[in-house]
Amino acid sequence: MIGQKGSYLEVISEANELFLIASKLSISNGGELKNSGEILKKIKGLSHFLDEDRKSKTRPLDETKRELMAEYSVPLKHLKDAEDILKKAIAEYMTNQESKQRESDSIAFLEAKKSTPNAPAVFISPEENKVPGISKKTTWKFRITDESKIPREYLIPDESGLADIAKKTKGTLDIPGIEFYPDTTISARKSL
Repeated sequence: MIGQKGSYLEVISEANELFLIASKLSISNGGELKNSGEILKKIKGLSHFLDEDRKSKTRPLDETKRELMAEYSVPLKHLKDAEDILKKAIAEYMTNQESKQRESDSIAFLEAKKSTPNAPAVFISPEENKVPGISKKTTWKFRITDESKIPREYLIPDESGLADIAKKTKGTLDIPGIEFYPDTTISARKSL
């Protein structure tokens, strides 16, 4: 497809030239504004051309990738589900065994304290709960139990909701701690 506009190197050279022109351009009158608009349309046209050329080359790769992903997705999902099931069962067993061990250690400690009050406490982790290549990691997480009691520093503003309010009210609504402001962008069609 590059052939319609010249060689690949010619197209890349034109893209680089347009970049240099745009980076040095200033607009101080109507003529410069019109010239800038024409350059912008050229940029949009060349960008569209390059993007279509790229897509014509990558679409077959994307389709091949999609087919491979589909082929592997079911067995990989089964393996992931099996892994999750076993990890949960192992974690439950290990946690249960540790709880039993702590209870047993507490009883043994209290009995030892009765017979020898100044003896140091020694706890031994049972080796039967260890499997080579398997380790246990405890991660602390959270769940919200009462939103009304959460301190302010842990609250996050609803940015999506605020963006909707900005669009609907065009900044006329006053919300303490929030500033609504316009952000102007320019769009252009490609030149042919």
